[in-house]
Amino acid sequence: MCARIAKPGWRWSGSFQIQVGDFGLRMFGPDGATAILPVDISLSGASFLCVVGAPTRQPPYRIDNRQDAGTSALLAPLTACLWQTARQLSCSEVCCC
Repeated sequence: MCARIAKPGWRWSGSFQIQVGDFGLRMFGPDGATAILPVDISLSGASFLCVVGAPTRQPPYRIDNRQDAGTSALLAPLTACLWQTARQLSCSEVCCC
């Protein structure tokens, strides 16, 4: 399944499987805007119930890289084709979608 915020300029999300659980779905909009949609998938009888909450900017994970020496970096996959680097002495918001 894919999702999109129904406003001009917002892109379709990457695909995700319909499985019981919850996760944050990162969305990309116009002019570099981003939003994280909380998604909760549950089983109701013989049907899956997919509830998408209001967009939030609070990521489900945060990486603190407190290393102050060298040039090492932490790479985290955000989507199938996007990578984010957590530089030394920095904090990064990470959403694995």
